[in-house]
Amino acid sequence: MARRSVVLFILIICGVLGAFYFVRPNKSVVANDVNSLKTSALNSSSATEEAESGQQAAAEISKVLNSSAPKERTISNARLGKNDVLTIDEKTLESSALFTGTRWKVLKNTTALQKGAGEPKQKILSEVTGYYLVEDSQENDPRQFYFSRPLVAYESRLDVVGVVTGTFTVTLREGFNEEVLHGIEGLKVLSSSPEIRTYYVTAAQEPFSLLELQEVLRKEPSVENVRIEILSRRYEKN
Repeated sequence: MARRSVVLFILIICGVLGAFYFVRPNKSVVANDVNSLKTSALNSSSATEEAESGQQAAAEISKVLNSSAPKERTISNARLGKNDVLTIDEKTLESSALFTGTRWKVLKNTTALQKGAGEPKQKILSEVTGYYLVEDSQENDPRQFYFSRPLVAYESRLDVVGVVTGTFTVTLREGFNEEVLHGIEGLKVLSSSPEIRTYYVTAAQEPFSLLELQEVLRKEPSVENVRIEILSRRYEKN
């Protein structure tokens, strides 16, 4: 009887040990599976973040490229306030030595007509202080300027349209007065502010070259500064 009990006890011990060793590898497998799932989840999250980062980078690049490309701008017609507009793009703009050092450019296919002459027959695109801006296929040449057909210009930074009236603002150096301006052939003094040595001048006859007149004034020893007048809705001066 005692021997049978011993044999039974040994069998039970063997069974317990067998079960222990049988279950242990399974736990290892489960642990490995869990670790694999965690690794997969981390890799998936990393891949998602990389994809999102790539999309953001692509969006930024696209934004930069689009911002550097020439864009069409539209300026509402201040007079009508309806559908008529003045459309501006790079094709309608032309650089001129008249505006060297500034962002102003000549606006082609457009001219300015004084309101005092009545409403024009041409299509009115917009309006600037004292002028209608109208469509015009005739080229306006700064070297052949007429007071009745002022140049129209556009400034990209301020996003404004202006009218080149043919008038120059001249500031004289200390010790000089209006008499030196009267000594310049073909020059006409329109008005003056002697207290600040500032004078408004233009050519005595038309047509004349805005470029040549500007150069003559800049080379005059008595002249400290020369600016061409550009009227806009904000009354800008170059």
